Amino acid sequence: MLEILFGNRTAAKILLFLERYGEAHAWALSGHLHIPLNMVQKQLERFARAGILESRFQGRRKVYSWNREYPLLKELRLVLRKGQEGSSDPADGSHLSLQERVWQSEALIREAEAVNPRHRPVPFTKSFDSFASYERWRKRQNNPWLV
Repeated sequence: MLEILFGNRTAAKILLFLERYGEAHAWALSGHLHIPLNMVQKQLERFARAGILESRFQGRRKVYSWNREYPLLKELRLVLRKGQEGSSDPADGSHLSLQERVWQSEALIREAEAVNPRHRPVPFTKSFDSFASYERWRKRQNNPWLV
């Protein structure tokens, strides 16, 4: 729904992220939203040119936040909050309680084990009490490459 209002899905996701966290830099947005960095940068610059966002440098990073001087900022953020309430991402577990998250993670583990029931082998490790016990073990081995 918000994609239609803001022109594309990338713009809507960026604005929803900023509504939730207040400020961000392009690299963090790209990683969190799984959107290519150049697309995020283009949208952020578009919003900055429109006056919706303002940017400042924090070290070498350009951080974007809401422009408090934007005349329709209050209304825009209200629309974003309403849009956020109306659509919940099923992959996002923020709407679940802690117990529901635990149940869901356990169910995912059970499903993964059902798909691949073969357990991974435990790596071979052998410990010895003394050098003499190692020597006795070594003499019983047939592999000449064992150290």
